[in-house]
Amino acid sequence: TNFFVVGFPGFPFSEGLVPGTTYYWRIDEINEGDPASPWVGDVWSFTVPPKTAWKPNPPNNGQFIDVDADISWNPGWGTKMHTVYFGETFDDVNDAIGGKTQIDASYALDTLEMNKTYYWRVDEFDARETYKGDVWSFTTTGGGGGIMGEYF
Repeated sequence: TNFFVVGFPGFPFSEGLVPGTTYYWRIDEINEGDPASPWVGDVWSFTVPPKTAWKPNPPNNGQFIDVDADISWNPGWGTKMHTVYFGETFDDVNDAIGGKTQIDASYALDTLEMNKTYYWRVDEFDARETYKGDVWSFTTTGGGGGIMGEYF
C-alpha cells in the first residue's frame, strides 16, 4: 500500500492516474487551536476505468441468455472506437483479425441458436493505440418452458 500526500506545494502526484486502479482518499481537519483536533474524515474511493472494454453484457460465462440478445460493454478509458469479434470458438475469437469497427458500445446480433455457447471480444482504440480485450462467453437458453410441476 502506498501513501501519498497530494495537493500541497511540493507534493504533486506527477505520475497521473493509472487506468484500472482504485484510489482511496480522505480529508482530515486539523485545528491547532482546538484540543479535540484532528478530526479524521471519511474514506472515499474512485476507480479509473481500464483501457480495455469492461463489464460485458451478457455477463462473462452467462447462462440461459435469450437467443435474441445483443451484446454491450463499458468502454475503456479514452476509447474512440471499438472493434468487435464474435464467434463460436474461443480460439477463433481470441486469434481473430478484421472484426467490425464501430463507435457505439453495443453490437446487434442476428438470432442465435438455442443451447449454444458463443464467444466475443472487444478491442479498444484511443486514437493512439489498440488495446486487445478479454474473450468473453455466454450460453443461450435451451428453450422449453421449464420444469413441469405436479399437483396433488
